[in-house]
Amino acid sequence: MQKKLYFTAPGKAELKNELIPDLEIGECLIKNTASLISPGTELALFTGKHVGFTDPEISWARYPIAPGYAVMGEIVRCNNGKVLQEGEKILYYGLHSSYGTINPDTEIWAKVPENLSEESLFGRFAQISSTVPFLIERGTKEGNMLVFGAGLIGNFCAQLLKTKRDKKVIIADLSEKRLALASKCGIQYRINTSRENIAESIQSITENEGIDIVVEATGVPELVSQSLHLVNPMGFVYLLGSSRGEVCINAYKMIHRKGTSLIGAHESVINRTGSSDLNNPVQDQLNEMLSSLSKGVLKTDGMITNRISPEQAQEYYNHLLNDPDNYLGIIIHWE
Repeated sequence: MQKKLYFTAPGKAELKNELIPDLEIGECLIKNTASLISPGTELALFTGKHVGFTDPEISWARYPIAPGYAVMGEIVRCNNGKVLQEGEKILYYGLHSSYGTINPDTEIWAKVPENLSEESLFGRFAQISSTVPFLIERGTKEGNMLVFGAGLIGNFCAQLLKTKRDKKVIIADLSEKRLALASKCGIQYRINTSRENIAESIQSITENEGIDIVVEATGVPELVSQSLHLVNPMGFVYLLGSSRGEVCINAYKMIHRKGTSLIGAHESVINRTGSSDLNNPVQDQLNEMLSSLSKGVLKTDGMITNRISPEQAQEYYNHLLNDPDNYLGIIIHWE
């Protein structure tokens, strides 16, 4: 038997016992050791606020929902698979459960470097964040950059932009604790939007050059309009965070007249770029992010705030919801 987590109603997380899944030809069985909770998408599904609940075309956003997409574990058995061997440790797009399956020929996964353990889970979030640098490298002009949101996704996005671009990277957030974490991760320019005038701070930091690229990494609908307002004429706004509701914008003033480009940066767009130099860009991104973590290029110090048992999931989803200042990287240990 295995344990598996489900959202069964708004605000309700339940752990259920299920049979360990059978293997199809080519699949491998993974004994999961740890999984990382997503404070963004998972919390939206947990609370029932994800936009998919009211959209008939997004049929998977219906209870019961099995959450999770960042899992590490050890291969325990393969059914005629040759790519992975028993005993190898991998990071993959699994669910919050004690066991999982993967077809290594068709799904996204990466071997965990020997010098990494549970921090390898952050490679999945860094891979999501790398969508913006990937798209920028394929056509966006150089310029100063602003990232809205100093959570896991925004932090990693700012770190990646800082390593790949020469211009200034600013991160903005309401939380002083998350901004302090961004500082530990090497982000020099920070704006606390709860007590600073963001427009004035941007001009001060950039010496009146302003911002040419804004990344919205929170999912807060109102910040889309603010991003369009703050970006320079002919600038670019990337929507990295999944919006948690309808967005109201003045398209004439903020996009049409300014010549602003509003670009969706959901990770799924990577495989739509038609890039001829990469066979599987998402897979390559995941490998690159784990390598960057292994080499210390990407920092995770302070990101793990809690290590919990599966039985504590309900309690800690509520902590994420009600006290985001003190709860961020929550790892469920399945062993």
